[in-house]
Amino acid sequence: MKTPKTYAAHRLDIYDTELYVTTTKRGWANIRRLVPFGEVDATAGGQTHSGQWQPDSGAPNENAIGIYINPNHKMPGEHLNTCAHEATHAAEKILSDAATEPAGEPLAYLVGWITRWLWENTR
Repeated sequence: MKTPKTYAAHRLDIYDTELYVTTTKRGWANIRRLVPFGEVDATAGGQTHSGQWQPDSGAPNENAIGIYINPNHKMPGEHLNTCAHEATHAAEKILSDAATEPAGEPLAYLVGWITRWLWENTR
């Protein structure tokens, strides 16, 4: 029997970064088996963590961003606001790691893309 996936992942090749998102403590624990992120406060609206992971191939460490979105928002707008908030943290970290100023159009496009990805994977 196949175990249901408790998180979503996406590789941002252009930024050499792996994104993870979950809405459950179990999902966060599963993500932490891959990347040594810290614990999350499940009572918070959302949290973003960054770290590095070692590919099985033995290749150099790669950047990773883990995002927790609390599933208990009362209104869709609150959920969307949390997605945008956490997407901003993630985009700033990704652009900083890429030695790109986290501002202007690069930041705006990346925040928009991550917000949509979070929304589609957490609602």
